[in-house]
Amino acid sequence: MDNQVIVIGTDHHNTLGIIRSLGEEGKLPIVMLPNLKLAFITKSKYINKVIWFDKPNDVIDILLRDYVNETNKAIIICAEDVSISVIDSHYDLLKNLFLLPNAKKQGRINYFLNKDNMHELAMKVGLTVPKSWYLKSGDVLPTDIEFPCISKPCSSIVGGKNEICVNRNIRELEVNIASNKDFLVQAFIEKDYELNIVALAYNHGNDFIIPGVIRKIREYPVNSGSSSFSVLDDYKNYPEIELEKIKAFVGEIGYEGLFSVEFVVKDGIAYFLEINMRNDGNGYVPTSMGINLHYLWCKYLVGEPIVHPCNLNTPCYFMADTRDWVHVMKGRVSMKRWLEDKKKTSCYLLYNGKDQKPFFAFIRNKIFKI
Repeated sequence: MDNQVIVIGTDHHNTLGIIRSLGEEGKLPIVMLPNLKLAFITKSKYINKVIWFDKPNDVIDILLRDYVNETNKAIIICAEDVSISVIDSHYDLLKNLFLLPNAKKQGRINYFLNKDNMHELAMKVGLTVPKSWYLKSGDVLPTDIEFPCISKPCSSIVGGKNEICVNRNIRELEVNIASNKDFLVQAFIEKDYELNIVALAYNHGNDFIIPGVIRKIREYPVNSGSSSFSVLDDYKNYPEIELEKIKAFVGEIGYEGLFSVEFVVKDGIAYFLEINMRNDGNGYVPTSMGINLHYLWCKYLVGEPIVHPCNLNTPCYFMADTRDWVHVMKGRVSMKRWLEDKKKTSCYLLYNGKDQKPFFAFIRNKIFKI
């Protein structure tokens, strides 16, 4: 494979996981990042070149200026919602010049990044969705909203995780949605546990590689954060996850590329939360176990045959090392328990023995608040 790979992301282990997956196969990507000259991920030994940009749309100008005359079309991989949104918004301009994730036509990924549209399709294919209310900016609050409830911006492009709030009464809800954004409000489910599917769709959602199911054991911040200690397990151990409905959901969109789907489970029922149509923060975990979704996606794009990987030797425990340590510092997890969990961990999202410098750069930046 002679094609250059361009990774668009942020200074986060999500982007770093893509870089490492490609690097371990001998592909050193060009990495495009928002203008932050001390980004810790740039210390990875697997990077070919770093390109800084100021505004998300600058990415399009750079691509069209510098990478359209490649002998082989460059491959584009996105690590977060803003970059996939920008790429999708310019799909018609890019589709004949680059190899990129898509849903057949311009704007379709963005349409389903809106949680209102996303949940409508999820219900159509038979996935269970928590009772929901969709509030446009300025709407009068419906009188039938149930408390407690959780509120989040309808679009992850204009809202972050810090705006996801649990509301115990109508006053808290009014305060937490007091902005000019559209919000999704859902009945709060006191989950038994949370599951995540990290996968690859190709042939426009007709074919899939799904390594397994991730069960979140700990998260940070508590109740609203990302995985800090989790396990990738065989999906046969989680019959509440209906893979055929997930496949139907992605197939209806016509999406091909890296993706993940999130659920919370209560009393044996899996409630659909959202789909991420880009690389997931846990995307490196299958790579560490021998299923390199990032490299398989590149092979598909350039027309090389994909050998569907064998089943993983599960379970595989993994840790967001620096984030999970906070549970010990705050007294939520004992040192004994944490060391026991660390002993059975086979993959860390930051530390990597083959690529150590990003981890130490991250620690340095935290200590000196760079």
